[in-house]
Amino acid sequence: MLGACHCWLYSTLNTLKGLHIAYGIVLVILTREVNAQTVNVTVRSNGAAWHSEAWTLVDVESWADLRSSVFSIPGFGNTLGGTDSYWFAGPDGKEVDSWETLLAIPVPQRNLTAVPGGRLFQWGPRQIQVPFKVSVDDHDGVELETVSEDPPVFLIHNLLSQEEASALIESALNRTGADALATSSTGFYTGAKRFANPERTSSSAFDSDTPTAQKLVQRAFDVARVNFTEGRRDGLQILRYHEGEAYIAHTDWFDPESTPAEPGQNFESEQSDGINRFATVFFYLQSPPTGGFTVFPEAKIAEGLQDSAFLSTGLDRETREEALAAAKGFYNKSHEWQMELQSDCYSKLAVKPIKLGAILFYHQHATTGRLLRSALHGACPSFTGVKWGANLWIWNGERHLSDDDKQVTATFSNNLDKPADLQYTMDEEETWVHFATIPSKDKTSSSTFKSHEWRLVADGKTVVQWAIPEDWEDTHVEFNSDSTSPVENQEEQEEQEDVYPIDDEFTGKVTYESRAEVVEELIEESKDEQSGEGEL
Repeated sequence: MLGACHCWLYSTLNTLKGLHIAYGIVLVILTREVNAQTVNVTVRSNGAAWHSEAWTLVDVESWADLRSSVFSIPGFGNTLGGTDSYWFAGPDGKEVDSWETLLAIPVPQRNLTAVPGGRLFQWGPRQIQVPFKVSVDDHDGVELETVSEDPPVFLIHNLLSQEEASALIESALNRTGADALATSSTGFYTGAKRFANPERTSSSAFDSDTPTAQKLVQRAFDVARVNFTEGRRDGLQILRYHEGEAYIAHTDWFDPESTPAEPGQNFESEQSDGINRFATVFFYLQSPPTGGFTVFPEAKIAEGLQDSAFLSTGLDRETREEALAAAKGFYNKSHEWQMELQSDCYSKLAVKPIKLGAILFYHQHATTGRLLRSALHGACPSFTGVKWGANLWIWNGERHLSDDDKQVTATFSNNLDKPADLQYTMDEEETWVHFATIPSKDKTSSSTFKSHEWRLVADGKTVVQWAIPEDWEDTHVEFNSDSTSPVENQEEQEEQEDVYPIDDEFTGKVTYESRAEVVEELIEESKDEQSGEGEL
């Protein structure tokens, strides 16, 4: 019907540029003489639902024509932050940055998202409870499924394997010292300066360094279509909820008015330099038989949304009464907030733990950066088993880190003639954890902190042990098996060792000559002495 409408408009208004409203969709008709290079493109604002307002540009002739036409749309162009700063994402969420890239998109799928300058891409809600495929570089079968438009919440199906889920749980259980599994805390930092919260009764451990954690973090960024950087994420927080443990409804973003900020930190994400949590990806690693939902008390339940293996709408009265009875049998009168949470868990929109899946939900308005109160969510209790999960918080920019929290990317080279095990410790050498086996004459990399120490072990013996110097300023450090010092320090040391101080007995000045120059002079002096030319 709309297609026919387009054709009618084109045939009767072939010289007119105007605005036509049909079925609630705003269509901008830009018509010119037809040539082989023109295309029709539909453009939506960032994060907009696919059934909401959109603009169809007809007979666009070039990349410049497309950009100027979009920026000229009344009431829309002025939201993009300038003619040169906004960018496009295709229907798969990946950037479309040229006319050639646009033409490579199949004709029926030329739907673009216009992302304002300085903002990150957000998936726009699609048809409720209808999964759509999302390509991921290192994992097949990933799908997104819209469950809420306000706040935007998506199920992520098939995000990880059983082996990956088990590896994260095992890593959390094996951690000791400051990074050991302990009562969950809250706050800006992933290490120190976090605070116990009586309304969060789970246990947690941060995992920033294991290969599985690093792989899943980057995969989650890929699904969200956000370019990965270390500064745009917190450490992956592994969570264990025993029976009856829960977390009261809360927001993941930091309130600019009440959160203490260090110099240079601005949590006002609406401002151009404001940085705050942008989205959460919550991995479900192990699901209990019942319960353990993630509830969104402020979410608007879409018309036609149905209970499923993945969702609870809170409309099943019998299930709600059974859940409240189970909570009353478990808790006592002092557990007031837990009872209120349990009531919300079975009367509001809630996501059920998805085996080997996750949920993605946003904390900021897609075009303005306004923090979303509707992203309030809570961790519901289970009374039938243990739930394991993992939190990944994605930031809209480089999060501000204190010097103590500064991450460094380290590269470790094995120059031995045999493979060697790379191990790390986070508890002052009390325990060492295997990280990777590095083949002979090969290397590997990892994110790490100054508080971590590493070692290379071959044939059961420590070959070399490394620690990042406290005064290290760079974001990258390189070690090899030949020395305990970073490669950069070795080079400086070799340069210093390769010169000699020369004391001029006549002027009293000290100059420096290279090892080669000194050796050459000594050889010449020796020749002179042997020939007698050096005698007075």
